[in-house]
This record gives sequence, C-alpha cells and structure tokens, in this order.
Amino acid sequence: MVIETRERKIKFDISFFSEYEKTIEEKFDDFVNELDLSKEEKKSILTVTMELALNAEEHSKTPDHKATISFFFRDTSFMVGVEDSGIGWTNESKNKDAFRGNGLKMVRALMDSILVSDYKKGLTVTAIKEVKRGLR
Repeated sequence: MVIETRERKIKFDISFFSEYEKTIEEKFDDFVNELDLSKEEKKSILTVTMELALNAEEHSKTPDHKATISFFFRDTSFMVGVEDSGIGWTNESKNKDAFRGNGLKMVRALMDSILVSDYKKGLTVTAIKEVKRGLR
C-alpha cells in the first residue's frame, strides 16, 4: 500500500521598510487558495504570521531590516516560520520582554505547537497548527 503525501511550501523575504503586512497577506491568500481550511483556521494562521513578523521587526535589531517568512503545508499540518538575522534572545531581552506584551502567549493559544530556535546571528520561530482538512 502506497500512501500519497501532498504538500505545498513557499518562502519569501519581507523588508521592515515596506508595507510588509500587505505582502504577507497577499502571499498567504495565494498559498491557502488551494487548501480546504475553515475561516477560523485561516484567520488564526494569518494572525500568528503577522504577530511573529511584528515581533521580528520590534525585537530582532537585524542589520538588514528583513525577515524570511515560510509557509509549509503537509497532510493536515500547517507550519509558519519567521526567521531573522538579528540578535536572537539575549538574557536582557528575555527579562525585559517578560513584562511586555502577550504576543507569544497569543501564538501559543492559536497554534498547536511553537518552536523557537535561537542562533548566534538570528532567531527562527516556527508555529504549527493541525487543521481539519487538507489540499483540495
């Protein structure tokens, strides 16, 4: 028995000097066009993507003022990744951010899992949502 796995993926860069929210929304709409997702699933995933991009803009202090966004869909798993080449999570930023907004709390509430990969030169945040349906 052969089990067919179908997947879609896209990766693109955004500049914090541009209207990146519009770029994200357009790329997201194109990406989910062939997916059979509910309105709530689409809204949650797009909201999380915007929040992660905003966090990268506010906290990364990346020298090129850019981030890379990726969407990956396989079977019933939707993955969002936001990667920057900034300072990562320093002890100072971790302590300061503990008293700030609720961005990552919101991401955790809307998605099924979240992974933060901290590198010497950058940070990647990956969030995964299990959806009810798959590719059309």
